[in-house]
Amino acid sequence: MGVIGQGLVALLLFAAGGAFYAAGAREQAIADVERALVTLRYDEALAARAAAGDASWLARAAGALGLDAGSLDASLAYWTRDYSTIDAQAEPLLAANAAYHEIRRQGGDWKTVVTRLDEVVKLYGTILRDDPGNAEAAYNFEYTARLRAIIAAARQPMRPAGPEADLITLHGDPGAPPRGTDMKQFKMIVPMQPNERQEAEQAGRAGVRQRKG
Repeated sequence: MGVIGQGLVALLLFAAGGAFYAAGAREQAIADVERALVTLRYDEALAARAAAGDASWLARAAGALGLDAGSLDASLAYWTRDYSTIDAQAEPLLAANAAYHEIRRQGGDWKTVVTRLDEVVKLYGTILRDDPGNAEAAYNFEYTARLRAIIAAARQPMRPAGPEADLITLHGDPGAPPRGTDMKQFKMIVPMQPNERQEAEQAGRAGVRQRKG
């Protein structure tokens, strides 16, 4: 093989290496999105998604990892509360959940809330019609239907959800002391080291008295 042939082979190998490197970087970006979402670091998840590049590359990289690029984008939009960007055709369950949370976030008079909950109930019903075994959709269907009935019977407005509604994560509600609890009345007890316990016992004992005379 001549010098020209060796040069062509080197160029081909260089190009293939560059392509594999770019694909690996995008696959790493997709994995970073997943990890950041699970660990509730949403800003990092958004940054990692931006680093993943355009949709066509994202789809190929996600496919190589056994992931669905559309589902990943929808999950990211849902947990960062960018509800309007979720495609209801591609991700009907997330879209229905997002519609419910948007109702809770905005609140409103009872007629408006009941009408909007009707639409959410229909969304869950459509999901169950296409996938009868979807346990999450079944639970949400019954929950929203009961909530709609309660609001319709009470005819009371729904107050907008407070800031705590935005703290809900994919792991559930974050733990916190009950409202109005004075945490100063609670004392934290830290176990003592063995040598500290021995010193404390000795400190509480009276010394041997010396007899006078």
